[in-house]
Amino acid sequence: TAPRSVVGSGRGVEEPASLRADDRPCYFLLHLQMKLSLVIVAACIALAQAAPAKRSLNCKAVGNAGFLLGHKGDSKVTYEFDDNVLREVSKTSQKFEFYECDAPSDKYFGTGVGAVIGQIRSKDDASMCVTAGSVAPQASDLEPKTFGEGRVTLEKCACNDSEGDMTLRRQWFTMPLGAPTCPPLISQRGYKNDAAQGMVSEFDDKSVRLVKGDKEGSKYLYLGDDVADSCK
Repeated sequence: TAPRSVVGSGRGVEEPASLRADDRPCYFLLHLQMKLSLVIVAACIALAQAAPAKRSLNCKAVGNAGFLLGHKGDSKVTYEFDDNVLREVSKTSQKFEFYECDAPSDKYFGTGVGAVIGQIRSKDDASMCVTAGSVAPQASDLEPKTFGEGRVTLEKCACNDSEGDMTLRRQWFTMPLGAPTCPPLISQRGYKNDAAQGMVSEFDDKSVRLVKGDKEGSKYLYLGDDVADSCK
């Protein structure tokens, strides 16, 4: 006996000819569950295709490797990462390179005329980046958001701008080009609506933080082999 089509089943579910009357509710429940599963799978695929993909950073090294130096007037200091915390030292062998990176999203400035933007990476290990201990909103009435105690640290380089993770924001620096008699000045830039932090301020233990504006005792941050007294 051929299968018969059941009335009221939408597309006409083919009921096996051998199906007993008391098995029919289970048969149609199973069919409904299969259709529902297909709908859920299709919805998940659509959502995955619609979700914007995170852009991985596209970076390249620019300029020369150099030391992290602080300078202002006749005061000049050298910095080194000790246990991944930046501190003032008498001398160092640690060198860093500036990596120009494409902006990962519209929240960030990209490279423009006269300056490059991206990450500062260790010359010995390009997977490690200079990371600010704070981000500073441009609004003067808002205090900087600090991480830990605000100290500059050496951390794993962020590969993209993950939602809720501010690592890349803290690693996003700018380096002006020009002034051939002085090494490049560097500033932590963060988002477009952040203030640049290009001054170094020291804690009592010789560790440092980045600050916006020219605060008492702070120094300009350079990336180079030496800083002439004629520089800032």
